[in-house]
Amino acid sequence: MIAGTTAIGVSSAFSALAIDEEKKEAALKGNINHSACRWCYADIPLDELCLQAKKIGLKGIDLVGPKEWETLK
Repeated sequence: MIAGTTAIGVSSAFSALAIDEEKKEAALKGNINHSACRWCYADIPLDELCLQAKKIGLKGIDLVGPKEWETLK
């Protein structure tokens, strides 16, 4: 019983470490200015797209029409 509990505890610890490593690898380093094209996300309101893009480290939204420029400023 104790050995099984220990195995589960160690397994959980390794899973947590693996998740932390994945997050580190997935994080943007900041040496490239990533962006997204507006037309790919046309179903998402521009305000929401901008908020989510900023959260994940994108620097811009490309291919935006003149009507939406004010939102991007």
